[in-house]
Amino acid sequence: MAKERTKRYDLKIDGVRSIHGEEPNPEDATVIDPEIQPVRVAIEALETRCVKECCGLQAFGIARREIVESLSGEDLDALSQRFRSVAGDIRNLKSHSIQSQLLGSTVERCAFVKWLQHIADELASAAA
Repeated sequence: MAKERTKRYDLKIDGVRSIHGEEPNPEDATVIDPEIQPVRVAIEALETRCVKECCGLQAFGIARREIVESLSGEDLDALSQRFRSVAGDIRNLKSHSIQSQLLGSTVERCAFVKWLQHIADELASAAA
């Protein structure tokens, strides 16, 4: 019998959707704070559900409505491109896990890249 997958490491988008995540390995984690600097202010603006010290990435509102409300007045298309660029940089890292003091999280690298890409896609859709 196959082992049932836990959802403990999934990253919630909204009440229905989530990004599949696996258990991170803190000993293998690469610190990504320098890589996320180009989108730091935007990410901080998305910290609307809780505080990162408590909930890590779950503290960030990444449903389209939350993104648009938090980042109104910004150039959403340019911001989308910056998120895509950061996602590409992190995708190219070799470690299985990433760690960020800015985000209060250690997560699986692939799940975090999907998290960034989701934000980029929502920004691009809202800009169109």
